[in-house]
Amino acid sequence: MIIAMISISPVIAQSYTSDNVYYYLPEGYSPEEIGESTILPYHKYRQPLDVNVLVDNGNSIQTSLAQIRKGMTREQVIKNLNNSARGYASLTYYYDASLSTSKRNVYKRVVESSMFGPKTIYYIALSHNRESFIEWEERHEDKRVTYCRIDIRQAIPSTPNRDFLND
Repeated sequence: MIIAMISISPVIAQSYTSDNVYYYLPEGYSPEEIGESTILPYHKYRQPLDVNVLVDNGNSIQTSLAQIRKGMTREQVIKNLNNSARGYASLTYYYDASLSTSKRNVYKRVVESSMFGPKTIYYIALSHNRESFIEWEERHEDKRVTYCRIDIRQAIPSTPNRDFLND
């Protein structure tokens, strides 16, 4: 006799247009620069500019990067945004009431020490209106990066106008 146990967990469906999904770029960058090779703050090497996707779940937030490259189709861009919003390869930060202020909610992520390095604590301070957030690592508080919210529709290629097919 074989007994099978099945665990069913709820799946929270997200899409790039959900009310709790927000899109950010490092301060000083515009949606027109997404996918272009650049040297980001506190990085040594050139890399493409990706969109930071933030999902606000109340007591926690999830962040991930959506790769959008020049030449991608509208469908490819939307698929990448949806995958990021659904939490594929995302990092979870938990609300920290002791650091939160009247202007920003602070969330933290703890990475325990391992053979790859010491215990590290990462923080995100999200403005109440969600227009910006500040990201930093506890060991390097002087290396803070501010991200500004963008209208993601500016990064999605428009649908080609094919009205001529109806003529």
